[in-house]
Amino acid sequence: MDNSVDLPGYKYYVDADGTRPDVKVAFVNIVESPRDVVRGVVLDADLDALDLRERNYERREVEAGLWAYVGTAEARGRFDAGPSVVSSEYLALVPAGEAPGVPVWDLRRVDLD
Repeated sequence: MDNSVDLPGYKYYVDADGTRPDVKVAFVNIVESPRDVVRGVVLDADLDALDLRERNYERREVEAGLWAYVGTAEARGRFDAGPSVVSSEYLALVPAGEAPGVPVWDLRRVDLD
């Protein structure tokens, strides 16, 4: 996400001194490859509500009734344009896996109305 842009009902991040860094804050994405296996969870969820929440992802049907969220082309473009970072708070919520490949910063999330 572009941390310099306010989107109603979304969020932005500040660093320890309260300033809002001009960075792209990155999140988990599925890299598509025919050999990859993705560990995940199965939820009984309101997919329309989840689609709104996961605005940087698009829902794709993996098999009948089973969906995965994959970063949109726009989100991947922002990541590539950088500079991109990952919030240490967010990374702590993600099951152990590969290193993110971008700097990990101590950021605090600020939710917008």
